[in-house]
Amino acid sequence: MGISAEGLEWFFLGFLRVASMLAVMPIFGSRGVPIPVKVGAAFFLTLVLFPVVRTSGRPPGEVVQLSGMALKEVLLGLSVGFVSGMFFYGVELSGQVIGIQMGFGVVNVIDPQANVQVPLIGQFQQLLAGVLFLSMDGHHVLLEALAESFRSVPLGGWGPSVGLLEGVVRMGGMVFSLAFKFSAPVIAALLLSKVALGVLARTVPQMNVFIVGLPLTIGVGLLCLALSLPFFGYVFGKVVAQLARDLGTMF
Repeated sequence: MGISAEGLEWFFLGFLRVASMLAVMPIFGSRGVPIPVKVGAAFFLTLVLFPVVRTSGRPPGEVVQLSGMALKEVLLGLSVGFVSGMFFYGVELSGQVIGIQMGFGVVNVIDPQANVQVPLIGQFQQLLAGVLFLSMDGHHVLLEALAESFRSVPLGGWGPSVGLLEGVVRMGGMVFSLAFKFSAPVIAALLLSKVALGVLARTVPQMNVFIVGLPLTIGVGLLCLALSLPFFGYVFGKVVAQLARDLGTMF
């Protein structure tokens, strides 16, 4: 396109799409990444992808129409970035459920990504998921989705659709299914331990089950959490592969 007013307008629209995606994507959108780094990464990614960008004709000359196109690009970027981080929310939810069942419901730490307090087990699983995500080249999946968005959806040619809404709803439902899958082994073991404590309380009424049960529940929970780490990694690998397919079909 060369350096022209029209080319600069398309570049600006592409930059808005890339920047909005990176702002909410996992890993790239972390609060630990400085804002200048995010802006610089968005600029250079747009610069790399710009030669293969498809456009929907000529950009409008009026400011109002150009602002409308810019808003649509931002909405597209936020939608794709939000959907790509859904499974991280499922991992965090599973950690919250496990922590509450273990008795860690009031033990919270600061999540540097969301700047909110989260349960200790939830923070541990989220950090573990981040390391696994990078080791499985999940960031490459996100970058490929970013490039696919430009190949499939030309600049200025996107509008909210039923298909996108269905994809967001389906990925939202995946949060709860993933939380159940990740937490199921530990929850099952904790349930059996509590049933055993109930039987013990009926058999030996002189025993203070509360004093015995609290450290036992924590110990069983931590042991099962450690033993279920290979299962966690296996399921997480399947999730990353499914994410690549879902992002490819969303467009």
